[in-house]
Parts: sequence; structure tokens; C-alpha cells
Amino acid sequence: MESNWKPHSLKNVSDERICGRRLSNIRGEGGVKAIFCLLVVGLAIYAGIGLGVPYYKYLALEDNINQLAGISIRHDDQLRLKLMKQIEGLGIPIKPENIKVSASRKNGNFIHVSWEHDVYLLGRYVKTYDFNIEVGKGEAR
Repeated sequence: MESNWKPHSLKNVSDERICGRRLSNIRGEGGVKAIFCLLVVGLAIYAGIGLGVPYYKYLALEDNINQLAGISIRHDDQLRLKLMKQIEGLGIPIKPENIKVSASRKNGNFIHVSWEHDVYLLGRYVKTYDFNIEVGKGEAR
């Protein structure tokens, strides 16, 4: 049985086609396209992380607040203290005046938290997010 395969060398290939594709990258051509693609992918990852972290913190805090609202705490100060520990643990910049808490036996715990978060992309673009979390029934003091 005779083989159809022929030895092939890439040393003197200019316009020759192998497997139906032109080998234009042999002499270093096409490097700019690869660098551009890597740059675009890198910027997309950078923007995704920058814009995604505030949403992650929002969802984590919302879960923690839902758990705190279900706990039977009788005093506003205790509830506020536990909430502040959760906020500090996540590293969210919330001012104390943006936290409203009410603990009562009739209506259960009520928690309302709001804050703004600025995201700076490439030091030039600013995106401001407004987050609000409200859990429970009643009004906060």
C-alpha cells in the first residue's frame, strides 16, 4: 500500500495554501489583530469586574438583610448593630442616616437601606448606581 502523504516544509512558503488556508502569519503578519483582540477582551473583563462588584455586594447585603429581618430581635439598637456589622463586612459605603430600622412584635422587623455607588472606568467614565433595599412591614424610625 502506497501513502498519499508528501513531506512539506514551511521554509519557502509565500502564497501556498495548506489545508485550504493561506499561511500569512508565517512571516509575523497578523500580530496586530491578535493584540487588538486581546486588548478588547481585557477591557471587557475589566469593565465586567468593575460593574459587577457593586451588584454582587448589593445581592449579598440583600440576602443578609432578609435573614436579619427574620430574626426575632426586640430592640432597634441591636438590629442596627447587627446590620452595621454586615455592612462593614461587605465594605459598602453606607452613611448611618441612610439606614432605617424598626423592630416590633406586631409587624416584625422593618429594615430600609439605601446608598449610591460610583464606578470609575479607565479614570474617565463614571457610572452611578442607586441601590435600595426594603424588607419587612411597617415604617422605620
